[in-house]
Amino acid sequence: DHAFMNMYFDLMEVQKRKLEAELKLMNHPTVEQLDALHQTYSDNFKREAEKFAAETRRGERLRKMAAWSDYIYDQLALDNL
Repeated sequence: DHAFMNMYFDLMEVQKRKLEAELKLMNHPTVEQLDALHQTYSDNFKREAEKFAAETRRGERLRKMAAWSDYIYDQLALDNL
């Protein structure tokens, strides 16, 4: 359970860092641009989290958990397993 929950929040962190990187490239963004960008990354997280939960059966499929753990390690250098 702990690994599944940690990985869930790590997936959120991946999207947050991608959002931050894109924000750093923007010069004087409008509120509308910021809202749209936030919505994009929120939607990305939602899709990714749903896929993660489905593929791993909420942490029951260890092989799929390992694959997601590898992805998170590549993105954040964190090993949850």
